[in-house]
Order: sequence, then C-alpha cells, then structure tokens
Amino acid sequence: MLNKKYLYIISAFLMVWSLALTSCFDFDFGFGNDKDNYDNWGYGSPPEINNITLSGTINVTCGGKPVPYIRIEAKSQQGWVVGSASLASPPSNNASWSIGIWAFDSSTQVCFQVKGYQDNNGNQQLFALDLPAPLVNVYDKSVTGIKLNVGDMPNGFAPENGTQIAVNTRINGEITGSGKVDWYYLDVNAGTKYYFWQNDSNDNLLPIDTFVYNNEGELVSLEYYNKSFSFTADSNRVYFKVRAYHGEDSAGAYTLYCSEYSVIIYTVTFNINGGSGKIPSPMTNRNSSYITLPEDDGFSKNGYKFRGWNTDPFGMGDNYTNTGGNFQHFYINKNIILYANWISMSSAEANAIKLTANTWVDGSITTSDDEVWYVFDVYQYSTYYVWWNERLYCDGTKTMDIKVDAYYSNDTLVFSKDGAWSIPQQFTVSYNTKVKLKVYSESNSKFNTGTFAIVFSTGSTRPGSSASVPEVSMTKLNNNKWTDGEFTSASNRVIWYSFDVSNGTTYYVWWNDRIIGDGYKTLDIKVDAFYNNDTPIFTEEDSGWSSPRQFTANSTTKVKLRVYASLGGGNYGTFAIAYSTNSARPGNGTNANPYQLTANYWEHGYISTTTPRRELCYSFYATVGNRYYIWWNDGSINSGGGGFTMNIQIIVSGGKVSYGGGWSSPTIVDVTADQTIKITVLAATDTTKDIGSFRIVYGTSNTRPN
Repeated sequence: MLNKKYLYIISAFLMVWSLALTSCFDFDFGFGNDKDNYDNWGYGSPPEINNITLSGTINVTCGGKPVPYIRIEAKSQQGWVVGSASLASPPSNNASWSIGIWAFDSSTQVCFQVKGYQDNNGNQQLFALDLPAPLVNVYDKSVTGIKLNVGDMPNGFAPENGTQIAVNTRINGEITGSGKVDWYYLDVNAGTKYYFWQNDSNDNLLPIDTFVYNNEGELVSLEYYNKSFSFTADSNRVYFKVRAYHGEDSAGAYTLYCSEYSVIIYTVTFNINGGSGKIPSPMTNRNSSYITLPEDDGFSKNGYKFRGWNTDPFGMGDNYTNTGGNFQHFYINKNIILYANWISMSSAEANAIKLTANTWVDGSITTSDDEVWYVFDVYQYSTYYVWWNERLYCDGTKTMDIKVDAYYSNDTLVFSKDGAWSIPQQFTVSYNTKVKLKVYSESNSKFNTGTFAIVFSTGSTRPGSSASVPEVSMTKLNNNKWTDGEFTSASNRVIWYSFDVSNGTTYYVWWNDRIIGDGYKTLDIKVDAFYNNDTPIFTEEDSGWSSPRQFTANSTTKVKLRVYASLGGGNYGTFAIAYSTNSARPGNGTNANPYQLTANYWEHGYISTTTPRRELCYSFYATVGNRYYIWWNDGSINSGGGGFTMNIQIIVSGGKVSYGGGWSSPTIVDVTADQTIKITVLAATDTTKDIGSFRIVYGTSNTRPN
C-alpha cells in the first residue's frame, strides 16, 4: 500500500443515460462508452517503482437492475493490462478494489478502465471511481503541488553518478544487465530546442527508452524504442536516463546523439542582368532549406526570353530553371547572387500576340514557312484549355490546316497537336509562368496558307466565336418553307440564314443533308444558331431532319443560322434548311402537310414499304387565270433517265388522275380561283414497281424544266 502522505481522493462521476453519450471531465480523467460495455477511463502516473498495489472504492449510486459485474483494469500507455480487479455482483456502494501494478516507473502513463457489463435488458448504472492522489498526471502542469520529487524515486536520482555529455558528440553506451539504467546530464540553455537521436535507427543495437528530466526532477520528455525526439529546455541542466526498451531483461550496446537547434539565415539576391522592369525582392531563409525562385513576372528583355537563373552573369555557372521543378527545390546554403539567364528569340516569338481568356483571335499565314506566336499568363494549380479553328477541325469558316506547339516560358514543351476544335488541348500548371503558342502550317497538307483562329479558356466549354455577319450576307427564311443551299468552292465555307422570332414563341429548325435527310442532298452539314446579339442558341448540331433543333425565343428579335460543312462529310455539295412554328417538319409528305413544290425546281421523292398509305403529297399555290403544267420522271413509263426506280401516277386536287404521261406529256391544270393545288403521288395501277424513287416538278410554261 502507498504511504498515506501520497494519497488523497479525486472523485469523478459518469452518468450513462444512453449508449450514445460520451462525457469528459476536468483534470486527468476522460470517460466514454463502447456499445455494450461502459468503458470509463481515468489517467494517471504512479511513482517510480517496480511493483505497487493501489486501492480505492467504487460507488453504485443509482440505476436499474443490478449489473452482472464490474471490472477495473489498469493499462499501460501501450495498452497492456498490467493489473485488474473484479467486484462482486451486484456491487455494493463503496465497494473496495485493489490492483497490483508491475514494472512501471514515474514516466509511464497508466489508464484505469471501469467496465460495467449490462444484460440484454439494457440496464444502466451510475458509477463513481475513487483514485489515489499519486495518480494525478505529471504531464498536467495545471495540477499544482503534484510532481515527482528526487527523493521519491526508489532507483535514485543521483546526478553525481551520471556522465556529463556535450551537444554534437556521439555517446556509445551499454546496458550491462537486467534492470540496469544509465544516467547522463547535459548543460543547456533554457528556452533552446534540442534534438535527440537513439541508436541512429540501427536495428543491431539494443532497443532503448530515454527519459529526460530537468534539474528539479520534472519529466521534460520521453521516447520509447529508439525513436528520435526533440525537447525545449526549461532549466540550465537536463538529465537523461537510458534503459532497455520497457525495462526488459536485456543487455547490450546503444548510441545517443544530441544537437542544439541553431539558425543561420542566408540571402538570395536577384540581378535581372540587362532586363528591365521590377527586380524580384531578395529572399531569405535558414541554412539547409529550400526556397522557390521567382519567374519572369514583372521584368523582361527585348528580343530575349527568360531561361531561368544562373550563378554567373554570362550563363557559365549553375543554371536553375523550372524544368523538373528546380524552382521549387532550390537548396540554399550560402549567401548568393543569381542572374537572369536570357537567350535570343525569333522576331515572331519576340512579337507574340497576347491572348485574353475566352476571346477568339483571328490569324493568317501567307507563306508555308511562316509562324505566328501567341502568349498568355498561367497560374499555379490552374487548368487551361486551348482551342483553335482551322480548315479541317472547324466551324467551316477557316481555310488552312495548322499545327500548334505550346511551351512554358522556359521552353519546356507542353503539347504539340494538329486539332483542337471539338476536344481542346488541356494542361495543369504547377507554378506561375507564361505559356507560348507557336502556330504554323501542317506539313502534310496542301492547305498550308490561309486563315485560322485560336483561343484559351479556364473552363472546359469552348468559348463561342462571334456570329456577327452583315445583313446582306444572310438569306431570309420563310416559315414552313424549305430553302436549298450549296457549297461550291474552297472560299465558300459558310452560309448564313436568318428569320424573325417573337418573344415566347417556340421554333423548330430543320435541315436536309447527305447523312440524315431524304437521300438527295450531297453535303453533310452542321448548324449553329445565334440571337441577333450573338448569344448562342445551339452550336455544332449535325442532325435536324427527324428531330429538329427546338428553342423558345427569349425576346422579339432576329435569329441567325450558320451552316458549314461537317468534318468528314466533304467540302462541297447541296443541302436544304427550314424553320417552322410547329413540330411537324415542313412538307412531311402527308395530305395534311404536303411537301412544298417550287416552280421549275425538280423535287426528289421516295416511297418505301413504311411510307404511310404508300403515297406522298405535294402542293403549290396557284392563282386564278393561270395554266399550270406538272411533269414527273419515274422508272420506265415516264423515264427521262436518272435511274429512278418506281412507276407512279398522280392525283391532282379535284380528283384528276394522270397516268402514263408526265415526262413527254405533262398534266395540265387550269385555275379558276386562287387555291392550293395538292398532288398525291402513288404507284401506277398496272406495275410491279410500286416502291422506289421518282421526281416531280411544276411550272407555268409548256416547256419542261431542266
């Protein structure tokens, strides 16, 4: 039992109202619960002895049904059970307990765990655990009057028996037998930080624990099992006690090393070496540390590009660039002057055009060996996207094929690519710098001169290019009316259309091309739509036949449609485009919505097994007093060539049926009142060619249109 002069009672109460409750109290006790067990912890450090018996009481002050039993365990800081006690079931108030604790000293923390096991009925109890006074935690400096005095240590605290050591000197020691310890002392400067190494991570030496005390016997620091550590001296002398790891019955050699933390400040000064602008401020840091060197932000040299820093003004010394991250890992171990390292650059690079994010810049190359340079600033940890518009990967407005190389300001290559319209070139930077873009003609293309455009952004959506175009360059569309278009030359790469819209009205845009259409157009196209203020409605849509592009106007204004050749669909050919205010495609071939014929313009048709009623309907508007002629061209009966495969007959408004003529002998319609003439095309009654292709046209002349 402990001497009474070292005992006093600290009581802490844990009320466990539910399994989810966790409470913490002042001083050196922490309490908690662990699902089915009440695990209540008190922390303390006993005096430095090898074996001791501690005793106390525990109270059961309220609660439900009796708890089956209560167990108290003492555990080391490493979690080992070093003593335990079980109380009678059910425990009575002021139930006494005692625990024998073995092989611990003053620097070891002991935890007391109270387990109140409950039954399946969820019983709850209120416990109070009384601990003896020496268990107050010596690390808790807020608890006054409790510390380990020199005279309390059974193993003795005898500085005169220790060995004096010095900083920066290796100590070679040896534990000679079981339970033996070695003492050392070191004169120190209060407030100074010291570093301590045990065995230098040499696994062949004896694993040791080291305890550091000040000259009043207070524990300053400790570390188990060869770990290195640091401490700040709070007196003018410290004492080291070394033992085998955890007091094991072991012997063997060990090493110690202690060093004083000292700071030497070095300065790096910068010279921009003939450049102009803002000189970077000197940088200071402690010895043997790393600093980040500045980029060329704020200074430059006309006709030259910055290649980093050099220890020699003529570039003959050690060079430091951002290649490989050297700017982030410059090792400073002396005062030093660094000089800007410059190299000359081409006139095109020297006159690089500054880009602004999200703003397209148009460019051109007039000879195949020309190059155009652009530049923009980039910032650490940011991601950037570079896009360009050219002949092949494009919106159809540019005329040459280009390639783009991107470099950081130190000439490190970022990418070298020949296409970035649908998919941009993306990169993330690790430091603040500049990116340069070199644009030049694609070497294996015959389109090695002409126009292009380029842009960068910090978002993954391609910035919209301008839709501005003179009014005279746009063809006006009429509601529910197809308009034919055609690309005929290399310079004709985009065609513009427009139509008026009313606020709140829904519109549908349709087009007929080579890939998705009626089968008679020869060019695959894409369509962009913009409001008159250039706000995009949709872009890069490549299909508008079966499913139109739909939008609801947000104002009463004009809508502009940009039509251009789709990648892979050829550069030249025909298409048609239309808009409507209903969801039925203009001229869908039904009686309710016939295809609209244009005078003297042949309309191609095709009837298949899936065509409703195996017939197609067409119409045109006729005015009173005129005579109209209707021609058609089909398989063999009315063949005018062209490879059409179906023999047809037509039914004209009013029931007039024509069959057996149409190519050499047109159907004639005399109009006595303004009206819409409807023409129904269906298979001839006496033919096996009841599906296939044909064409039809009307006019007001008795001469068949070409």
